[in-house]
Amino acid sequence: MVARAPKPRRTGKTSSPKPRQTQEQRRRNTKERVLNATVDILAEEGYARLTTTAVATRAGVSRGAQENYFRTKTDLIAAATAYAMDAATRQAEKSAAEARASRDPLQAFLADGRAFFLSRTYRAMVELALAGRSDRVLSRIHRDAFVKFRKDLDKVWIGTLAGAGFSRPLVEEFVELTVYLLRGMALTEIILPQRLTPSPLMRKWHALAALMLSAPRSRRRNSG
Repeated sequence: MVARAPKPRRTGKTSSPKPRQTQEQRRRNTKERVLNATVDILAEEGYARLTTTAVATRAGVSRGAQENYFRTKTDLIAAATAYAMDAATRQAEKSAAEARASRDPLQAFLADGRAFFLSRTYRAMVELALAGRSDRVLSRIHRDAFVKFRKDLDKVWIGTLAGAGFSRPLVEEFVELTVYLLRGMALTEIILPQRLTPSPLMRKWHALAALMLSAPRSRRRNSG
C-alpha cells in the first residue's frame, strides 16, 4: 500500500468575504453618489449643464433610481446643497476639536477656512448663487443653507478660539474678516484667469491675526 504524500500546508491567510451591505446601506450609498455627482457637476460645469440625466450618468445609477430619491431637479439641488454644507460643518467641528489640543488654534482655523472656500463645494455654491439671481427658488435654497452654515461655523470656531484665551469680541471680528478674505480669494480664482498662490497671503494674515487678537480694545478704538 502506497502512503499518500501529506497535503501542503497553506501559508497565506484566506481573505474573509466582505459582509453584504444591508438595503439601507445600499440606499444611503446610492443617495450619496447622486448628491456628490450633483456638487461635482455644479462645480465643474455650472448650473446650466446640470441635468438629472447628467447627474445619473455621473453617479452611475439609473434615472429611475435617482428619481426614486429626488423627484425633481429642485429637490436634487436642495438635498445636494444641504448635504455639502452639513459635510463642511462636520469637517469644521473635527478641525476645531483638533485645534483645542494644538499649540496654534489660529492656524487650524485658517487652514479649515482655506480648505472650504477653495474647495469644489464652495465653487458649486457660487454657481448656485449666480443661478439664483434669476430663480427665486434657487436663491432661497442657497440663502437658507448658507445662513445655517454660517451660524454653525461661527459657533464652532468662535467658541474654540475664545476658549483658547482670545477675547470673544476680537475673535468675532477676526472670524468675520477671515470669511470675507477667503471668499474674495475664492471668487478671484473663479473670475480671473491666473491661479492664486494663497499660502503667502495666509501666512501674512496669520501673522496679522496674532497682533489683532492681542491688541487691547482701547488701542484698537484709538487706531480706528
